Amino acid sequence: AMSLASRESANSPVLIVETGSVVSDDEDPTVPADLAALVTSSTQVDLSWSAATDNVAVAGYTLYRDGVELTTLAASELTFADTTVVASTTYSYAVEAFDGAGNRSGQSAAVPVTTPEPEPIQTFTPEADSYVNAADPTQNFGAFLALRADGDPDIDSYLRFNVTGAADGVLSATLRIFVNSNHSLGFDIRGVSDNTWVELEINDSNAPAMSSTVSGSSGPLASGNWVEVDVTSLVMGNGLVSFGLTTMSPTAMSLASRESGANSPVLVVETN
Repeated sequence: AMSLASRESANSPVLIVETGSVVSDDEDPTVPADLAALVTSSTQVDLSWSAATDNVAVAGYTLYRDGVELTTLAASELTFADTTVVASTTYSYAVEAFDGAGNRSGQSAAVPVTTPEPEPIQTFTPEADSYVNAADPTQNFGAFLALRADGDPDIDSYLRFNVTGAADGVLSATLRIFVNSNHSLGFDIRGVSDNTWVELEINDSNAPAMSSTVSGSSGPLASGNWVEVDVTSLVMGNGLVSFGLTTMSPTAMSLASRESGANSPVLVVETN
């Protein structure tokens, strides 16, 4: 048997714990360096900077535009694309680092940039396109490589574009579509006021109504060529615009969709 002192004795047991030194986080991060602002278009400025340092760790960055907070980013994010700018406008950017204790570095030196005037001629690809078939009213064709139109059975196509940079008005708008098959009559373009249709959900049973007015016609189609249709009357300025593509001919036609790649339809807009 053995006997050891209990806590009631003068020789009470003790537990010795050795800890590391506690770092006090009362230092500000360094000011981020090398802030650069690159104007990539009349509606976008790309920002980048070098990482700041801190005695513990940098928690993130705050970006400022014209002295007002623009956004907050994580410590790993050293770039940001500002797509809320407008054409022909001067902006001033600065960046500030902060740590987990709330210490802030102060803002970097401001970097001014001026966005250019919008391009007078801009080209847009569709953000969505599909066709619908009255003979198969619940089937969706949004992922297909071709758009179609036919008068019997009734097959119509839909295209939607997001027009930007046209705040000062539109001088002209032209829809260009690549032709996959010859057709003696061609197609008509009609306006579609409802832009909420979804590419991978639209079918003949839920497709939005088209205007009864024909806004433009292609004329006869030759396979392997582009066809152009004036759609100026349907493009009012910035925002979403949908077109309906129809034909009265009982002969089907095939046209390239946006999924076809290089032959995707395009909308060419000339602005003021």
